[in-house]
Amino acid sequence: MVNFFDTWKKKICTIDMALIAVLTLLASFIGSWLKKYPGFQLLGALIIALLVGMALQLPLHAYKKNNDSRRAGVKSAAGLIANKLLRLGIILLGFNLNLHDLFTKGIKCLPIAAVLVAVMVFITYTIAKLLKVNPQLAMLTAGGTSICGAAAVMGLSGSMPVLPEEEDEKEQNEVMAVATVAIMGTIYALAEILILPHFGMSNQQLGIVSGASLHEIAHAVAAGGAFNNIEVATIMKLSR
Repeated sequence: MVNFFDTWKKKICTIDMALIAVLTLLASFIGSWLKKYPGFQLLGALIIALLVGMALQLPLHAYKKNNDSRRAGVKSAAGLIANKLLRLGIILLGFNLNLHDLFTKGIKCLPIAAVLVAVMVFITYTIAKLLKVNPQLAMLTAGGTSICGAAAVMGLSGSMPVLPEEEDEKEQNEVMAVATVAIMGTIYALAEILILPHFGMSNQQLGIVSGASLHEIAHAVAAGGAFNNIEVATIMKLSR
């Protein structure tokens, strides 16, 4: 138990962790502040915060440039916040879900999710094969974009045994797949928020579409927030 706390203390009590935490909070506050103004309301706080975070990469890059220690520290801190704290946030979000809606609407969403996942895996993998993409990378990307983003990529990767001499290539494919699904997810989220409201759908329908089409939970929640229907978007996304 002592070793456990010592390990986490070393991870958390660092300058790099404090820096990443401050930048994360700054992006969050800016997103919450800007969403009150016309033009920004369409995007929602989470998408604005995401864009601010992307912009903050520039000074962060200068901070860690030519410094291996800082680069490793920033990577560790960002990974901890992006993975552990994001999951905690999703758990806390679950406390706000109406259990009745979860069991009624969630069951209705399952057939949609099953069909979408199967169809999108097939389509994405087929397109990747036509483009002569590495088969392993094609499957990782197909799974990531069709199921739940980076988590699906890492889950699928763990079930793909390779020879020792192919481990480096597998790691490169993992990184490429994660980067691809992250970038495309951000683009899709922004595109949906800007375009979907013009199709005359209700907020509930917009929530279903965003949850069904966006593979990262953060993007689905952000889009659902922009459409004033986070609950439906979250239920649809969790069904996938």
